[in-house]
Amino acid sequence: MKILLANPPCKKDLSNGWESSFVRAGSRWPFSTIKKKGDVLEYLPFPFYLAYSAALLENSGFDVKVIDGVALDFTVKEFLAEVAVCCPEVIFFETATPTFTKDMQLVEEVKKILPNITVILGGPHVTTFGVQALTDNSVIDYAIANEYDFSLLSLVKSLASNSDISNIHGLVFRDVSGQARANPYQPVDVAKLPFPARHLFPMAFYWDGFCQKKPAVQMHASRGCPFLCDFCLWSNVIYDRTRCFRPFPVSKIVDEMEQVITSYHAQEIYFDDDTITGNKKFFLDLCEEMIKREIPRRVSWSAMGDAMITDEEMVKKMAQAGGIGLKFGVESGNKRVLEGIGKPVDLERIKRVVSLLCQYKIKTHATFSFGLSGETRQSMQDTLDFAKSLDVDSVQFSISTPFPGTLYYEKAKEQGLLLDYDWSNFDGMSTSVVHFKNLQAQEVADFHCQALKRWLVRKLKQPRWVWRQLFYFSRAIRSRGLGIFWQKLSRATALILEH
Repeated sequence: MKILLANPPCKKDLSNGWESSFVRAGSRWPFSTIKKKGDVLEYLPFPFYLAYSAALLENSGFDVKVIDGVALDFTVKEFLAEVAVCCPEVIFFETATPTFTKDMQLVEEVKKILPNITVILGGPHVTTFGVQALTDNSVIDYAIANEYDFSLLSLVKSLASNSDISNIHGLVFRDVSGQARANPYQPVDVAKLPFPARHLFPMAFYWDGFCQKKPAVQMHASRGCPFLCDFCLWSNVIYDRTRCFRPFPVSKIVDEMEQVITSYHAQEIYFDDDTITGNKKFFLDLCEEMIKREIPRRVSWSAMGDAMITDEEMVKKMAQAGGIGLKFGVESGNKRVLEGIGKPVDLERIKRVVSLLCQYKIKTHATFSFGLSGETRQSMQDTLDFAKSLDVDSVQFSISTPFPGTLYYEKAKEQGLLLDYDWSNFDGMSTSVVHFKNLQAQEVADFHCQALKRWLVRKLKQPRWVWRQLFYFSRAIRSRGLGIFWQKLSRATALILEH
């Protein structure tokens, strides 16, 4: 049986040779990014769940093909042509709320080309609306909710052997009466996952701009998060609010690091976890294993973590183990908003953690969001003011989107704050779909549009920050050449000159 694991393109034409392109597989929140037609995406996360699924299926003897139409910048027409050439019996891909309507149109086209193909969907939207999706769309044969790796394997095995599917965890299917029904979720035992099947993916295209060296390869060291912020799509939906932090075995993580160093000549590894620092003992044990096996002599690494658990002992050990970068979410600079979204952040503690990271020459990146539950004009200004006061090296500002299945969505719906239910507008990089009592959605979007420029202008007036960036540039230049300096400089100049 030939199985196609796909990451289909979803684009929208803009004017003057530009287009928006959606990122979903691999990302913990679906969003669009604007780029010139023909250019590859500057930020593209590795689609881990597809890659783990590919490895499980290959290891079970199935013929597995992968088409990452997002990484390869395919048009829909080019993607469909590749599907026709591949001629699989089963196709699986992740769908998301803002792309769901277009994804259904794509599935209809696939069915026209291959009428007998079995279509299986995964991702957060069908985790929340799986039964409705199968009820409303006859072109969908199955959906798999939550973490799908092992459930997809079980389903494909059952289809190949024509055996019972009714007890597969997370499966959404039609029973003998034709009614759609959904099975309960069971968290995956990550220790049983094989290494991702990276050899099936176009590895050169996956890139996180936070990384300082190339080649950079993305890895997972854990799944899950011990916290439950009301807006977090993964904690609320994919992990079903379990607050279950599950680290991979430490020795296995370092084994995989050694593999990507050998196979992909990685100079940096980026751990794109929900939060790699979710358990202090695990994190310290992982760093010790890296030191023991002399990983710092062979590769640098960076990670997504948090500033709630991270302390000086962890920062020091990270530096000793070769760590050179840490991302973390702050989200808001307003204590009332933080309490309302369920994020146990101490803003003064964050400042101390950032100071420690700077002291150990670990690059920092903080994420912030506007339009959170309970947002006001003043709380948005508090967030921007805190971001400007925080001594981080880079920031990300986004618009908080109440994705279906999250606590934020439930609160916004209950309070009548949702502007509409046009799923295509649920895109946290361009639009706000929440109307607050004294704050218009357009105000949130406008504030977001100017935030990064205002942050950068403030930072460029701080000599210590500028000198530190030159140090990180020197680190990057040794790996990537002088081009990276001019690239970053031109982007910063363009941002500042923007009206």
